[in-house]
Parts: sequence; structure tokens; C-alpha cells
Amino acid sequence: MSVSPWVPMLFALPVLVLGEKLCQRVRPFRRFNIPAPVVGGLFIALLLLVLNLTGLVHLSVESKVTDGWWTWLVRTEPVWWQHPAITITEPLMVTFFTCIGLNATWDLVRRGGMDVGRFLVLGSVFAILQNVLGVVLAKALGQSPLLGLVCGSVTLTGGHGTALGFAPMLQNLGLPSAAVLGTAAATMGVVAGGLIGGPVATRLMDRHGLHATKGGPVNEGLQGSEPGILSELRLFREFGGEGMRHLLLILLCVKAGAWMS
Repeated sequence: MSVSPWVPMLFALPVLVLGEKLCQRVRPFRRFNIPAPVVGGLFIALLLLVLNLTGLVHLSVESKVTDGWWTWLVRTEPVWWQHPAITITEPLMVTFFTCIGLNATWDLVRRGGMDVGRFLVLGSVFAILQNVLGVVLAKALGQSPLLGLVCGSVTLTGGHGTALGFAPMLQNLGLPSAAVLGTAAATMGVVAGGLIGGPVATRLMDRHGLHATKGGPVNEGLQGSEPGILSELRLFREFGGEGMRHLLLILLCVKAGAWMS
């Protein structure tokens, strides 16, 4: 059975809420700060895996759409008129990175101080090591060294957006399934980061007596309510016209980015 890519989109919010409920009720998830999207998504992924392995249902999920109302935001008009097929999550990923860009200021960098510089150096070194190890392992397994890059910093440091951004170049270089491999590797990185990073970070915080601090308008708006996506949506509704103006600004930046890139 082939499933339209719109079906997972429709279930994204319920699966996220499911992950949040599981994190609230299963103490190890809450204790070790396992991200709710990882918990909910992994639960559904394992359920689908069981259904496929047992032969009860064979599901394959499509990933690309050509709907003009969805592709227009991330494509220039000359390209958009050709009805391009894009990964359904691309507008959401571009919007996500746009929000990061709008929140990036030199003041944040200055407040981070030298720790930001040290983290940048450390992250860069590990990114290079990821590529070196990836290429070595790919060659040892008799695979293209390009696979080592896909399973290296392109996905483990860059993530899904970077993987899909590099996919056309890697395909031209001789790795036709770069997009699929990149998505799989990035997903593996997110899941592993959530399942391993959460407990490790929690242990380090406990060892050094570190505690989270609260503050800021969003946290203040959520005080007294159950944390989660539904509370955040209710808070956004309370912003009214101001929230909609911010949303419009974000969408304008996304469209401008399509032309600039």
C-alpha cells in the first residue's frame, strides 16, 4: 500500500502529542530528557516496522509533492511554473532555519563568550573526523566514499536540511540514492542523539550540579500550564494579530530566501 505524503503530515501533531504524553508518564523518558518527537516518532516507526515484517500490512510512504500551493513558498516563479516535485517537509525545514536566522544576533554570540568559539572549534574538528571515519568505513565495506560523506558530517552535523541540500551534488558525482541515504542517516543521527545525548547530558548535569533556569516571555506565558505543543499553540493564539504579523514576516523571509539562493 502506497501512502500519500500528506497522511504523515496530518498525523505529525498527534504523534508529537503522543510522544509528550509518553514522556510525562514514563519516568525514564522524563528523567533522562528524551525528546518527545523522538519518543513518539520512534514508537510509530517501530509499529509500522512490525506490521511490515509480519506481513499484515506493507506500507510505503511517498515523500514528494507537486502541489503548487505548497511548493510556491520555496521556489522562484520560473521554477514553480514547471510544477517541481519537492520533499513535503522542505517548506517546514526552510521555515525552521529562517526562524533560527531571525533569532541570531551578535549579542547572543557576545553573551556566549569564548565558550562559543571553543565549541565551534570542537564541532569543526569532530565534523572532519566524522568524514574521515565515514570514508574509511565506506571503503572497507566496498562502498563509494561518497556514502561515507553522507553518513558523516553532512547528516550527523548538518541534519536533514543539509543532507537534502547536498543530495543533487552527490547524485551528480555518482551516488544516485543520496537523498534517501541522507534522510536515513540524518534520522538515525537524530534518534541516536536523543537516546544517547539525553542520558549523557543528564548525568553530566547531575554530576556538576547544573540546573535549568526559567525566564523569558514564552516561558512566562506557559507557567501554570502543561508544557507541550498544544500549550504553545494556545499561547500563539493569545498573541492574536501580533502573532500573525510575525508569521507573515517569516513567510516573506522564506520567499525572499528562495530568490536569493
